[in-house]
Amino acid sequence: MALTTTLRMTAGLIFALALLPLFQATVRGEEPPLARAETLLAEGDELADAKKYTEALVAYKRAYELILPEVRKRPFRREVAPRIMKRPALQQYMAKEFASKMTPQELLFLDRTVKLFGLAPPQLDVAEMMIGLFTEQVAGFYDSETKEMFLITEDAAQQPGFLDRLFGGEKEFDGEEQKVTLSHEMAHALADQHFRLSDMDSAMRDSEDAALAVSALVEGEATLVMMAELARDRQGDGAEALRLPPENVDRMFRMMRLASSVGGGKAMRAAPPFFRQSLVFPYHQGTVFVSHLANRDGWPAVDRAFQFPPISTEQILHPEKYLDRAALDTPTQLTVPSLPTELQTWNKLGEDTLGEYQTQLLLSSQLDGKRAAAGWDGDRYIVLQRPAGTEQADKVHGAADSALLWITTWDSEADAEEFEASFTVDATHRLKQPAGPSLEVTRAKINGDASSAQRIAGGVRNHWSARRGKEVAVVEGLDDDLSQRLLPLLLSSRKSDWTYRLPPVEEP
Repeated sequence: MALTTTLRMTAGLIFALALLPLFQATVRGEEPPLARAETLLAEGDELADAKKYTEALVAYKRAYELILPEVRKRPFRREVAPRIMKRPALQQYMAKEFASKMTPQELLFLDRTVKLFGLAPPQLDVAEMMIGLFTEQVAGFYDSETKEMFLITEDAAQQPGFLDRLFGGEKEFDGEEQKVTLSHEMAHALADQHFRLSDMDSAMRDSEDAALAVSALVEGEATLVMMAELARDRQGDGAEALRLPPENVDRMFRMMRLASSVGGGKAMRAAPPFFRQSLVFPYHQGTVFVSHLANRDGWPAVDRAFQFPPISTEQILHPEKYLDRAALDTPTQLTVPSLPTELQTWNKLGEDTLGEYQTQLLLSSQLDGKRAAAGWDGDRYIVLQRPAGTEQADKVHGAADSALLWITTWDSEADAEEFEASFTVDATHRLKQPAGPSLEVTRAKINGDASSAQRIAGGVRNHWSARRGKEVAVVEGLDDDLSQRLLPLLLSSRKSDWTYRLPPVEEP
C-alpha cells in the first residue's frame, strides 16, 4: 500500500555551504575526534544563542560526522551534504515530491485498500491525510537517493508542543531537539554509505510487509545509535545501550507512545489508528528487534542483519523466527492464478501483502485479534475497480464499485480456523449499514469444491470467505455467482518461499 515508501527528495539548491574537510589524514597534535566533536557542539550552541541557526546546524552536523563512527564502529566514507530550508518551504517541497512519487493509480490503490479493509472511513481524503502526516512535524531527514541531509530552520517561534505547553517553553530553535534529530538521521547516512538503503527498498518493492520489516530494521538501528550516542558520556562509546534488555526498550516506547498520544500534532491525532500505528511501528518494534540483535553480538549482529534483512513483520514481532537460522520462518509467497474473463475488463488497482502486523491492526477491535494474526504465514490481496460505464452498484445486489480478493495461508489449520472466525466477526461489524437491515450469515458449498464457504449479505457489499486446510480466501464486492467461482481459484494459488536479492555489500 506504499505506506512505507520513502519520500525521495530531488536536489534543490537552497543554501550552498562551504564545509571544512572532515576526512583528512590525522596529523600530530590534532584533537581526538570526540574532543573535536565536543568543541563543534559547543560552537553550535553558541551560534544558536546568537540566532545564527544555519551555521549552528552545520556545526552540529560536522560534530556527528565525528561522533557516530566512534559509537557505531563504522567510518563515514564521505561527507554528508546538507540542504537547509525554512519549515514552510520544506513542507511544500515534501508535498510536491510526495505527489510526484505516488502516481494517481497508486494513491487510488491505497485509498481503496484501506477503505475495503475497513481501516479508514469512506469519507477520508487519504492523500491529504498522508501529506499532513509526513509534513506536519518533520524535524529533518536524510534522503538515501540524493545522499543529502535536509535540515530545518524556523522563521519564527514554533507552535509549542505538549511538553512546551506543560513547562511554559516556546523556542524558535531547539538545539537539543536538533541534535537528537541529527544523531538519528546521520545514523541513516552512515548506514546508507555501507549498506545502500535504496537497494534494500527496491528489493522489497513487491511486498508492503517486507518493506515495513526492512523499515523497522533501518529505523531501529538508527534509534539504537541515537540511544548509544546519548549514553556515551557514561560509557565512552555508549555500548551500554546495546545491552539494554529488549523488554525494557519495549516498555520505554510504550510510555513514549502514551505521551505522544496526548501531545501529537493535529494531523497525527486526526489520522485513523491504522496510519498512526503503522508509522510508529518501525521505530518501536524496530528498536526492540535491533536490541535483540545487539544483545547477542553487538553491532556485528546488526551489520549481518543489513546483509540478510528480515523480510516480514512476523520476524520483527517474533525475533526468534529470524534469529534461529535452523528454524528460520520465511514467509510464503502466494501467486494468484489468472482471473475470470468477467474481471479482465476491471481496472486492477494493484496487489500487495498485508502481513502479520497489519493483519493484527485489521483485527484490533477483536479481543483475540492479536492472537488470531500470530499464525500468519503469507497472504496476497488484489484490489479491483469497476470500469466506467458498466452496471452500477445499486443495480447489482451486493456488488460495489471496488472489489477485494484476498488469499491467506497460516502455520496450521487451527491458526487458519482462528483467523477465519475472528475476521468474520470483524467483517460482520464492518459491513453492517448504520441504519440498514440485519446481516444474513449463511454457509454454502463452493461450486466445484468440497470446501464450505461463508456468505455475509445485507450490508454495504457481499462478503464471501472459505477455508481449506491452512488457507483462507476472501472475496468482497462481487455478486454471489462470481464470488463462489473465485474462492476455489484463490485457494489454488501457487505457494513458494518469498525471496529477494541484494547486491553484495562492500566492506570498509
